[in-house]
Amino acid sequence: MKEGQPMHIRSLFTIALLGMGTASPALAQAPAAGTDIWKECQGQQSDQALKACTAIIEAKSEPAAKLAQAYNMRAIAHQRMGRPDEAIADFGQAIQLMKDAGKSGFELAFIYFMRANTYRGKGDLEQAIADHTESIRVAPGWDKSYNDRGAIYFQKGDFPRALDDISKVISFRPDSPRVASSYAIRAMLHQR
Repeated sequence: MKEGQPMHIRSLFTIALLGMGTASPALAQAPAAGTDIWKECQGQQSDQALKACTAIIEAKSEPAAKLAQAYNMRAIAHQRMGRPDEAIADFGQAIQLMKDAGKSGFELAFIYFMRANTYRGKGDLEQAIADHTESIRVAPGWDKSYNDRGAIYFQKGDFPRALDDISKVISFRPDSPRVASSYAIRAMLHQR
């Protein structure tokens, strides 16, 4: 946030972003294999998930798209364990495997989105913007990447770009209660 920015503006924007949410269950769906190891890989127990996902990855017996899911879930486990560098590396592997498998769209966008938020957590805003931009490129109708990229632009003081992204969020679902905070943010940005 820019120094001297009114506290109520920062608070409103932070509250609005928290209300938007950042997680998605899209890649957490169990693969067809449906074995216990996949359940553990996708579970909430980070240490067990890490071990199970690693076992799946090391077995190299799954097709690329399923290996990408294992890398993605392991990256999420790393995130929960406070290991952003390991998470970023695993998200990178998942992205490459998805591309190798010819996958695009929301599943690939979600991995870019998650890696972008990991970069943001580390303070690497430029890489976070780049990953959100790539997420938008592969799934242009998904509002969460616009929302989070807009938040980063806001954080950097790039209000015109923040306004553009927040306006896109609204354009996707103008009547949704979920975007009510986006209307407030957009009004605030118009006052700048």
